[in-house]
Amino acid sequence: MKRIERILFIILLLSILLKLLFIPGSSILIVLVASILSLFYFIFTFALINELSLRQLFFSNSYSRIGSLKVVGIIGLGIGLSLATTGLMFIMQNWSGGLANLFGGIIIIFVIGIVALIKRQESENKIFYDKVLLRVGVSILVGLIAFLISGISV
Repeated sequence: MKRIERILFIILLLSILLKLLFIPGSSILIVLVASILSLFYFIFTFALINELSLRQLFFSNSYSRIGSLKVVGIIGLGIGLSLATTGLMFIMQNWSGGLANLFGGIIIIFVIGIVALIKRQESENKIFYDKVLLRVGVSILVGLIAFLISGISV
């Protein structure tokens, strides 16, 4: 799952670069890859952060070590990442509603990042929170860059 996320993210960044260089077909690639990545985050963030395989998602004993606050946080993170990715796609395509999606996603991600940062300090399981904070940091950085790019007409 981690490999799929990295591949989709790299392809999305490359397609955005192609769009900024005015290469034909890059808009279609952005829409396709951003939509797939958004759905991936919305559906599989829970498995991605907890390092669960696809098979383990369907067994209840896989969730025994995960607390209810972590479940809510990870579901919120998936929604936030999905919104931010959709907002990025809308901004790059100059569609309306892009900034609203991007800001909504970044606000959700930022709140979850603050909670994860606090929980990381008092927890022994720092690896879990490091994964959350890595995705929070990258998505906020990409979101801020997209906000700056949104002023440039592409």
